[in-house]
Amino acid sequence: MQRAPRRALLPPAVAAGTCLFLILLYVYPSHDGLSSALRPAASSFLRRLGQTGSSKSLPPVRHVASCRVQSTATTRAATFPRRTENVEGDFFVDSSCIDCDTCRWMAPGVFSRIGDMSAVHKQPETEEQRIEALKALLSCPTASIRTESTPKDIKKAHEALPDPIDATEGVYHCGYHTEKSFAAASYLIRRPEGNVLVDSPRFTPALAKRLESLGGVKYMFLTH
Repeated sequence: MQRAPRRALLPPAVAAGTCLFLILLYVYPSHDGLSSALRPAASSFLRRLGQTGSSKSLPPVRHVASCRVQSTATTRAATFPRRTENVEGDFFVDSSCIDCDTCRWMAPGVFSRIGDMSAVHKQPETEEQRIEALKALLSCPTASIRTESTPKDIKKAHEALPDPIDATEGVYHCGYHTEKSFAAASYLIRRPEGNVLVDSPRFTPALAKRLESLGGVKYMFLTH
C-alpha cells in the first residue's frame, strides 16, 4: 500500500518567511534581551534544517556570520577604496569621509586634512597613539577609518570611552559620533543630582555599558 504524502505543517510562503526571520535573527547582532533569548532557538532550527536537507543552498550556521563580515568588508573596500593620500601602513581613511574633523582633533598626531577629506599623515608609533587612533576609528560617524589588519587591542579603545576631559569636574567625551548630527560631539556630565548627556552619541552596547557604570543618564540636553 502506497503511503500518502505527508502534508506540510505550514504553507510554503509562511515557512519561507519563518526561515528568513530566523536567519536574520541569528546573523545580525542583537541589542535586547528578547532577541538574545531567541538566537539559540534560531541556531538550533537552522542546524536541523541543514541536517534534513531541506535547503541545500543554505550554508552551515557556523559560517553564516563570518561570510557576512567578509562580504561586507569586500563590498566596502570596492565601493570606498583607501585614499591615496594616506601614508603606507595599517591605519587609513577611505573615500567615504565626510570631512567632519572628528579624527583630526581626537588623534591629531595620526590624522590631518589632505585635500577635502581626512587622511593618515603618520602611522601611530606608541601604544598611546594607537589607542587614540582606535578611539577615532570608533568615533568616526561614517566608519571611514579602517585598518589593514584586525585590531586585537580594539577592546582597550572601547574601554577608554567615554574619555575624561576633566575627571575632577566629571566631564567626559562620549565618542561614537553619528552621521545624523554630522558628527556632533556628545558629552557626559556627572552630577550628584543626576548625570546629564549633552547631545546624543551613536548607540553601541559598549558605550551604554560604560555610561551605566558611570551612573547612567538622568537628563539629556540637546544643543541643536
